[in-house]
Amino acid sequence: MEIPMDHSLDAHWSQWKEAHGKLYDKDEEGWRRTVWERNMEMIEQHNQEYSQGEHSFTLAMNAFGDMVTPVFAEISSSVDWREQGYVIPVKDQGPCESRWAFNTTDAWEGQTFHKTGKLVSLSNEGCSGGLVDNSFQYVKDNGGLDGSCKYRPEYPAANVTDFVNILQQEESLMVSVATVGPVSIGINASLDTFWSIKKGTDWGMQGCILIAKDQDNHWGSTTRVSIPVV
Repeated sequence: MEIPMDHSLDAHWSQWKEAHGKLYDKDEEGWRRTVWERNMEMIEQHNQEYSQGEHSFTLAMNAFGDMVTPVFAEISSSVDWREQGYVIPVKDQGPCESRWAFNTTDAWEGQTFHKTGKLVSLSNEGCSGGLVDNSFQYVKDNGGLDGSCKYRPEYPAANVTDFVNILQQEESLMVSVATVGPVSIGINASLDTFWSIKKGTDWGMQGCILIAKDQDNHWGSTTRVSIPVV
């Protein structure tokens, strides 16, 4: 018997599977899709009721959406992971084009803290440009990283078992930051508005800046988002 599906959700289903690394055999995919659609319907119904004042929180689809009794993300109105111990104090990269390396380790340090309860400062060595995903893949293949620029397998400080790229959507970025912790994002640094910000460890607010949300992918903030799995 063929399980009926809402084919208007085909693209969303494919994106969700890709984002969370879901692979099913032919027999499993049908009933997983049905469960996912029912959970989507439940989330939409709940959020509609939230807009009418019936609930104090919203729900969003996460990696457990294909489970019969999934755990959905409850979204807080605000969260500052610095206050919860996930973030190393801001470092100054100087003239080196190593912002990608800082981007990599910041997200990684936060996820390591989430898993171990220990906030370890990792090496940010990496001049002349690079990509965050390539960094995560290197550490995954290498078996870890320590606190220096030369890895010593006998003294691993942290490891990456995998990494995921989330959907290029404001909502996906919001859910990830609110429920997972600090994430790695790419920024379009060619814009004059970006370079008008004060730089160094005295950037903006003690080395941090605010990025506008729901402003048509401001500075390209949702284009490249990566989360390490430790």
